[in-house]
Amino acid sequence: MTKTDDAAALLGELDEAAALRELTSAGKPTDAPEIIPREKVIGIHYRCGDGEVLEGALTFSVPSVRQERVIEARKAQLCGGIPPITEAGMYLIEQIAYLEVCTANRPKWMAEVQDIPDPALLGALYREAREHHARFRGAARDLRPGAGDAQR
Repeated sequence: MTKTDDAAALLGELDEAAALRELTSAGKPTDAPEIIPREKVIGIHYRCGDGEVLEGALTFSVPSVRQERVIEARKAQLCGGIPPITEAGMYLIEQIAYLEVCTANRPKWMAEVQDIPDPALLGALYREAREHHARFRGAARDLRPGAGDAQR
């Protein structure tokens, strides 16, 4: 046998092993949906440019449909009825409204979300909350027979 023949034989064995694994796992759920809790504690340890260290934790909760509506109303309120002029302004208002509605047990220095001293920290907290939100919604399933996945 040549090296080429040995390699071909090895590949054939690997293909057979893969086919056998596929046949023996057919019909078995391999990707069971992950269970994601609605709430998540987000730890904070942040140093501002002036050296001030902000520490603590807050509890984020994925918003309900009612809370999503409250977020939209709060954004309008923060705008004073006038849409923000820039995309950055719109994003800032989105972050503030979302975290105001969806967080609890905030550290004293963050009693009011608008009092966060650094927009970069606001953005980091918002992104972490939205990532958890997306994981939570992505794990949802409509369990009625024949219904398929829940619409998100």
